[in-house]
Amino acid sequence: MSANDDVASREAAVVVSALRVRRGGKAVFDGLDLSIPRGQITGLLGPSGCGKTTLMRAIVGVQKTAGGTVTVLGEPAGSRQLRSRVSYATQAASVYDDLTVAQNLSYFASLLGSRRADLGALIDRVGLTGQARQKVESLSGGQKNRVSLAVAMLGGPEVLVLDEPTVGLDPVLRQDLWALFRSLADDGATLFVSSHVMDEAMRCDRLILMRDGHLIADTTPPELLRETGASDADAAFLALIERGDTRHGRHAGSAEGGRIVSPRRTLATAGRVLRQLRHDPRSIALMVVAPSLLVGLFAWLFSEQDGVFQRLGPAILALFPFIIMFLITSITTLRERRSGTLERLMTTPLAKGDFIVGYALAFAVAAVAQAIVTVAFAVIVCGLSVGGPLWQLGLVAVADALLGTALGLLASAFARTEFQAVQFMPVLVIPQILLGGILMPRDQMPDALQAISDWLPLSYGIDAINAVTAGNSAWDLWAPVLVIFAFAVGALILGALTLRRRTG
Repeated sequence: MSANDDVASREAAVVVSALRVRRGGKAVFDGLDLSIPRGQITGLLGPSGCGKTTLMRAIVGVQKTAGGTVTVLGEPAGSRQLRSRVSYATQAASVYDDLTVAQNLSYFASLLGSRRADLGALIDRVGLTGQARQKVESLSGGQKNRVSLAVAMLGGPEVLVLDEPTVGLDPVLRQDLWALFRSLADDGATLFVSSHVMDEAMRCDRLILMRDGHLIADTTPPELLRETGASDADAAFLALIERGDTRHGRHAGSAEGGRIVSPRRTLATAGRVLRQLRHDPRSIALMVVAPSLLVGLFAWLFSEQDGVFQRLGPAILALFPFIIMFLITSITTLRERRSGTLERLMTTPLAKGDFIVGYALAFAVAAVAQAIVTVAFAVIVCGLSVGGPLWQLGLVAVADALLGTALGLLASAFARTEFQAVQFMPVLVIPQILLGGILMPRDQMPDALQAISDWLPLSYGIDAINAVTAGNSAWDLWAPVLVIFAFAVGALILGALTLRRRTG
């Protein structure tokens, strides 16, 4: 960074220099330069598709760039040290519909280390006191936006990046929100607010007007009206368009660390997921009850054939919890990405490992409940004979369920669409069914298939559960269980590494 750039970064909250962003082979920004002053409301105005959201994502550090620099509060955009100093409210509300207003704020406060005692005052400040215990899904669009704004205000951030926070709101609510924005700026915060509604320009201290990825003005509201001779912001913007004025903005050029897991944030994420599950009884039923029903169906199917269930039942007891947990968790990250909450989380101090391990811990609770119910059903109702202690059978069932959870989270982190997630089923699950020892004992397979089977973690789950039902030695149980846990931990680590803070 040059001496001039260093001075600019100290005087401005945000400095963007020669920023280049490409999407789908097309340049969104081709050498964008701008600065955002501290302690003011800076409005980012322009028509839809001009690059407003892309610029905001670059400022909070989640936009993949092709060149240039973005400095926020003297640090590179997206740096770990900025994640509690810079907040981001996306166009969508980006909060959890199946949690209450208070639960949403409590979760994000845990990630930021904010005092929960202040949440009541914050809820009151955005005018949602009467809705604090309501689930977000029951709120109006304007109320959801206010929940999102309250999340952005948690911890008193120095910079608030708000992407069209007033879109779709009635005039009275827009007036209230702008009064709140002014109050925040008066308290010393820097606000960068995008909009395509030009009359909101007059409420800002400074204006940045964009069109087609270029700045056409970087000015103040009075200067904009004076320079164009227009009577309102709409007319001023149209005047700039007509004369192709780019004197106030510059564009040039051609296209082209830390802690892995925090226990506090990991547990906060696990608690949030458990609260969501509590509000979703159908998913709980699927996780806890479905494996028992499938085991019962299998037992009933072979009830007339002596010894078949006793021979294959243990393997089925290992398989069904694995498949159910894989199916449920394989879309978790996609759900977060689709709702916009994942992008928001990636701008907070939450580490990628916190996110993945938090989900794994929450579903581990479900896995334990699932194992207890499934094992009890298989033994008591279906008559499965077990040579070893029942707790060992439950342990293996839990391990298999956790394995399915870990692989599902890995698939979810890697996939970009639901269709891609579905494609992981034949890749990660079906080979384990075919070669895990259910259809044929592993020692009877061709040597090449045995070698492949040794690299499939479910094979060890089936080995372990067969060892328990046969009453074999403790080593025959613990050795494969340790291998299962090693595979599960490896999958979680790979899933955390696969998640990306910056996307195109």
